[in-house]
Amino acid sequence: MYMEDLSSYTYHACNGLKGVLPVGWLSSEHPFNRGSVPAAVLDKLTYLAISSQ
Repeated sequence: MYMEDLSSYTYHACNGLKGVLPVGWLSSEHPFNRGSVPAAVLDKLTYLAISSQ
């Protein structure tokens, strides 16, 4: 599944969630940038993923 970054959030039967914007919904059928990411960014993403469970 692919969603363009910062587009309206729609998923399954959801008609959108106010204030929620998708980021990083990648698909092998759509090109996306690749490269190095600072460790602090990865640390923050890991923290957010763990703390949201």
